[in-house]
Amino acid sequence: YGPLSGTSAATPTFAGMVSVINDALLSEGKPPVGFINPVLYKSTKHIGFDVTDGNNKQLGCPAGFPAVKGWDALSGFGTPIFDALETILRAE
Repeated sequence: YGPLSGTSAATPTFAGMVSVINDALLSEGKPPVGFINPVLYKSTKHIGFDVTDGNNKQLGCPAGFPAVKGWDALSGFGTPIFDALETILRAE
């Protein structure tokens, strides 16, 4: 057993954020957000902050991505901030 990191941690965390937003919308009698990719990619607002230092390479894993300014390997969005994500998804 080792540390939990990368997409193994990030994907369920991001999905949980979207689920909380959907729950709030449904409790207000509104539809859930649905397929969010087009909304996120066309938005001119940032949903998170750019990680610029570090590397996701772990012991025993030869692959990894260095953190660099302005680009993130998985989405290009950086580390999401819930309030920013909620604002973008509710605007649709």
